[in-house]
Amino acid sequence: MTMRFFVVLAALPGSSGHAEITWPPPLSQGNMDKAGSCKGSDPSRPLQDGTCLWFNEGCTIGCPACVGLKVPLAGSSCDRPGTATLDARYRTIFNVKVGNNTDPTAEHPWRAPGTAPVWSPCGLAGGSDEPDIGDGTGAWTPNGVKVGFDARSFPPLNGPRTLWPAGSTQEVAWAMRANHGGGYSWRLCPRSANVSEMSEECFQRQQMDFVGEVSWIQYGETAVPYGKANRTAIPAVRVVDGTFPTGSMWTRNPVPVCGGSSSPLCGAQMHEGCDRPMFPPPIDAEDLPGVVQRGLYGYGQARCTSRLPGKECDPEELEFWGRRFNFNLIDLVRVPILPPGDYVLAFRLDCEQTPQIWSTCADVTIVAPEIHV
Repeated sequence: MTMRFFVVLAALPGSSGHAEITWPPPLSQGNMDKAGSCKGSDPSRPLQDGTCLWFNEGCTIGCPACVGLKVPLAGSSCDRPGTATLDARYRTIFNVKVGNNTDPTAEHPWRAPGTAPVWSPCGLAGGSDEPDIGDGTGAWTPNGVKVGFDARSFPPLNGPRTLWPAGSTQEVAWAMRANHGGGYSWRLCPRSANVSEMSEECFQRQQMDFVGEVSWIQYGETAVPYGKANRTAIPAVRVVDGTFPTGSMWTRNPVPVCGGSSSPLCGAQMHEGCDRPMFPPPIDAEDLPGVVQRGLYGYGQARCTSRLPGKECDPEELEFWGRRFNFNLIDLVRVPILPPGDYVLAFRLDCEQTPQIWSTCADVTIVAPEIHV
């Protein structure tokens, strides 16, 4: 398979970012060390400036398809909105009012996990096929990629394969540059040269269960003093009720958005507008070098790069959010008993704050189960 990049004529500005796989090595070329920055190990190369810009825009529950930038921030993208199935205890955005709407996230993906449609289970460059209009939606693309490019069309990454024995327990990790709440799942589908065969339905058939009741927060893989030896275990909130496929296991995003004077439905989380978290943070960020606010919460570095007039950050705040969100969220998952072969691993995060689904993919090879004598 030949990959064709569509070169842009000018350098793209900093993105408002989203979320991405950081382990196993993703097709989007992000990594654990650069977590939260939307950068790969070599940002001068295509894809690696904008590793987290693969998502699905304008996706709400009960609707047959995503609609891109046409959907309002609150409400449904179609004339037949769905019914929320998520128990209130798993919510990540609450006590919010937009105009007369006292439940503005009711049709957003996390309110009925797994039911909202997607453009692609691996995400589109810029979220849809609509070009960015500079309105803060994040609808621009990784460096050198045409808007709307389907990440399922990536060829396999060069280098050693990630080998997963069928039935084994494996680590997976993701990172965020813009925190929109919600929750996530991990799925598998056989790799195929025919993109249409790697459909959302295919991934739904191989939804993976999480193992254990603990997740880990690990700051940049090689950054001193962080690394695997300095992981912090946090309680994981697993969700199986009200999910699709029925009974599939999801995990709530453990990092709360701002609950202060800034509206949780906008990107204006400045220091003075982010004085408390939406719910208790998973760790005390005061213990992290250089961080001055207690608790790991907030919007992330994308707070500074929305490109909305008057919303820019000074260098100090940009660096602040870069430090605070340079972490990976790590879980253990159970590999299904599947025939040996090459598979695509998909990460799906259903947002609650926005009508978006963040999706990225990685290559794994499933091998025969390990035999213990």
